[in-house]
Amino acid sequence: MAIRFCTSCGAELTGSDERCDGCQRAAVKLPPTMAMDLLPPPVVSPRAARSATVAISLDALPSGNHPSAEEPESGSSAVLPDPALRARQAALRETRRKNQAFLRWAPLILLVLVGVVLLLLATLSHTGLVAQKSEALELSATGAPVLVSLGSGESLLGLSENNKDATLQLCWRVSDKPTTECRISYLEAQHEFPSRKVVFPALKVMATEVSNAQYEACVATGGCKARALDRCEYHSIFRWEMGQPVPDEMLEPERPAVCVVFEEAAAFCKAQSLRLPTAAEWERIARGKDDRLLPWGRVLTPGLMNWGERDMAGFPVAGRLDGSELTAKVTDFADSASPDGVVNLLGNAAEWVVPRPFDKPGEAGLRGGSYVDDVRSLRSTFHTVMPADKRRSTIGFRCVGGAETPWPEGSGAK
Repeated sequence: MAIRFCTSCGAELTGSDERCDGCQRAAVKLPPTMAMDLLPPPVVSPRAARSATVAISLDALPSGNHPSAEEPESGSSAVLPDPALRARQAALRETRRKNQAFLRWAPLILLVLVGVVLLLLATLSHTGLVAQKSEALELSATGAPVLVSLGSGESLLGLSENNKDATLQLCWRVSDKPTTECRISYLEAQHEFPSRKVVFPALKVMATEVSNAQYEACVATGGCKARALDRCEYHSIFRWEMGQPVPDEMLEPERPAVCVVFEEAAAFCKAQSLRLPTAAEWERIARGKDDRLLPWGRVLTPGLMNWGERDMAGFPVAGRLDGSELTAKVTDFADSASPDGVVNLLGNAAEWVVPRPFDKPGEAGLRGGSYVDDVRSLRSTFHTVMPADKRRSTIGFRCVGGAETPWPEGSGAK
């Protein structure tokens, strides 16, 4: 027979009642512990049970930030992770490190790749432009002059702040007179600085310098005077070779027509229904419509022009970089073309331009430098003057057509 207990006091029951006789007669106060034991278990939700379990687990942790912070007792052996697990964890950390390094350098790598692609596209585009004009350039050396059309618009004359700084830095490296030539005051006196904007009308210009063949054809038709070659000053890269005649090589048909004075150059252009350019127009032809300092861009590339090369000590080394000791063919150096396709604007033969309003009487301007000039004078903004009747092996010319744009007012001699 099963033993039964009183539901109030817990006493063993002998009868069939649910409560003992004492409890039935009077209310009995039970001890707290006994009362708690006799109460039915509370109903607890699963969420509350999980919270209680977490609290108990945290209370059971040893002192410190982590169970591993408790040092093992002396004599006890610590349980080490599995070697294979450690290797996998190390490999994972290394992979994570490499991924983070790649993500850190990815923007720079992408930027470099975009720059390379843009440079390649620009090179291909420029090569295509030269290829399109190469046939016309070959014809212009011996046949009728080929003209390139320039659109109207605003263009910059003179040196910007950035170009001024670059010009002075280069001057200090190569000039033998840096205290006079390599100063802002010198650039101001040469009217190269500061820069100013000028609006130009549409213009046509010869794609190449006038060649010997073209000039002699004009002489044959009576439109031009024969050049007095016996009175021409022959200049090599080393010096003025006094008493030496102009080498026959420089008189070949496809070479530029040098030893021409200003008046003879103007007569040739007039015979072609053209004229000599002004200094402002020549600079516009060489620079296009942007701030470039060189016809082909902003980087001084020795192999793109026929100039007077020097070594590190300043000693002339003719033909070492450009392959020509004297003047080259007017169609050579086609990669030096300006944005409009005009070639040989720097080096080969300096070019006559119309005198500026403030130039002295009897003087005319020269632009572009020649095969004997070094980098100090080989830039689109450089201008020098020469007696208009000077006959030299370093001076040639080219012609333009269209409404004339004079040198801008307010930029004359100070």
